[in-house]
Amino acid sequence: MKYMFSLFFFGLLLLQKKHVLGKKTEYDQVWEFGADNPKSYEILELQGLMENWRKGETFSVEVSKCVEIVYNKVELYNPVAKPIVESTLNNVTIFFEEKDFSRSMYKIIFKANRICKNIPLLWG
Repeated sequence: MKYMFSLFFFGLLLLQKKHVLGKKTEYDQVWEFGADNPKSYEILELQGLMENWRKGETFSVEVSKCVEIVYNKVELYNPVAKPIVESTLNNVTIFFEEKDFSRSMYKIIFKANRICKNIPLLWG
């Protein structure tokens, strides 16, 4: 029994190593919030790794009054656990249940539209 647990643990570590190196698997999970407009601009892209002990994280973006966030896309790579993703357009929250102990790679894209037409913006 002790060896079976060791083999299981070793297999889980190999799975985590493959996962952390960024290789996509069939377990890719994608959430989209808002409407992706062809005239909107990508204003921020966040990529990172959530470690095993983190049960949740909130990502926020603040913009000027002349910009309105209209869309965000969350991609999560975790073949072991299924997270819960919630979003207002300015905030994205990713959290896991207490029993889930696995690393997750994430990529979050925020897109926005201009509201003020006379003021030039840096990205378009």
